[in-house]
Amino acid sequence: MAKKMLLFLLLFVGERNFAQDNLSGKWSMYLFQENPADSINLNLSIGAPEKNMLYPALLEIKDNEFLGSYELLLVKKNVRQYFISKNKFPLKETPFQLEKCLAYFNGFLELVKDLRGVPQLTLNRMPFSKNSDKNVTEAISSNSHFNVLKNTLQSVPIVFRKINNDIWSDTGTYKILQPEVSPTYFGILDTMSVHNRSGTLAFITNKDNDIISVKLNSINIVDMIDSKKRRPEEEFVLDTGMNLICFFADDFGNRPSCSASFNLTIDRNPKTISFDSPENKDATFIVAKVIYSKEESSLTTFKEGKNLNDFGNEQIQNSVTQNSDSSLNRQSKWIGNIITYSPEITLAIWDDAVDDGDSISLMVNNQWITRSMRVRNKPFFFKVQLEPGNNEITFVADNLGSIAPNTSVLEIIDGKKRKSFNIETDYNKNNIMRIVYEVK
Repeated sequence: MAKKMLLFLLLFVGERNFAQDNLSGKWSMYLFQENPADSINLNLSIGAPEKNMLYPALLEIKDNEFLGSYELLLVKKNVRQYFISKNKFPLKETPFQLEKCLAYFNGFLELVKDLRGVPQLTLNRMPFSKNSDKNVTEAISSNSHFNVLKNTLQSVPIVFRKINNDIWSDTGTYKILQPEVSPTYFGILDTMSVHNRSGTLAFITNKDNDIISVKLNSINIVDMIDSKKRRPEEEFVLDTGMNLICFFADDFGNRPSCSASFNLTIDRNPKTISFDSPENKDATFIVAKVIYSKEESSLTTFKEGKNLNDFGNEQIQNSVTQNSDSSLNRQSKWIGNIITYSPEITLAIWDDAVDDGDSISLMVNNQWITRSMRVRNKPFFFKVQLEPGNNEITFVADNLGSIAPNTSVLEIIDGKKRKSFNIETDYNKNNIMRIVYEVK
């Protein structure tokens, strides 16, 4: 029994450690060749992230004749996937240039662990357009080392293993993250400053079914959608200070290179962002940096004197100080924002899967509006009066039903507009969302 308990604890700790793994540090791969002189060493040094999403990085490629080092950018889509910038800036290449062949180092790096628990990054290559492929194919040399390196980048499985946690840091790390001073375009648009915290994202349909995702500060606006299908525009709310809106090309559809486009509107100023533009052709991501500078008044106070904008968007730690209920001391997952111009909205809650006995409690602006409500397949409706500005809704699991975790669907009805969210809570995690009532 003691051995089983120890094994359980080791597995539990291992899972927690995996979730807390820091991408920053040095990663390495050594590729043995039949001819030892052709063996290749690849090193990937990763710096500290900006807002836990943008990671500056340095790729080094070495064999007994060649040495090349290249700056690039990694963008975190989720805890496992880190998308690679289309462009890599060469700091040093000797005795020949390998720069064009770096186009094969395109796609995303997947963070997993091997059987011994050692973190590793596996390259998942994304195809690119015929013109780009032609440019790389033309890069042929009589130098055997060049051709070996090209073949490695093009088709050999690339798996980095973590060597240490030494964070890469030099003058290049800062420049990579700042489009105004970066040595090349790493996929980050020029920073925008706005004075309105609400915005909309409209999806422009294209002829190919590219799969795309969009995140605002680690929160999904949309996830893995087909860009060929029509979609209503999405509303979002900016945090005070720097915001990162990240557009991901998860799959290039039936044709090499993504062609999806978006209309981003903030301060009534529309901006078109397109993977089909020349600078973003073959890119796997585009990042829009948006600074919201106007002071916002938060209606919700958290422990340690923090407001919503002080917390990471993946998890809001702790709970509201004005309620001593122990269920509010759980960690909370931030599930999204919505803007309304109505003082009253309707919430509809139901279980769209198996009615397994889940029950939840619901709080709006620190006030319980229902306790221990059984969630059934038939929706329950609640009318909610909103306060001007921020309104916070907290979902708490009272039990886990017969099938954990406690799951349900929330639909917010605002006149003719409807928007749905998936709720997933347990004894360790609540769900929190914010509704911003803007008075006309």
